Amino acid sequence: MDNFRIVIEVPGLEDPRHSDGVIRAARNCLIHNTMLHAPSIEIAVSDVEILKAS
Repeated sequence: MDNFRIVIEVPGLEDPRHSDGVIRAARNCLIHNTMLHAPSIEIAVSDVEILKAS
C-alpha cells in the first residue's frame, strides 16, 4: 500500500475556514499519522497449550 486518496464530503460547506478545519482534523487522524510513520511489526511463534473446559 503506497498511495491513498481520501475525499471527505461535507454538505453545506461554504466557508473556506471550515474546509481548512476539516482538512486539519483529517491530518490529525490516528490512522493518517500511523500511515505516515509506519509501525514496526514483529512476528513470533510460540508453543501454547490449549485449555479445555471440563
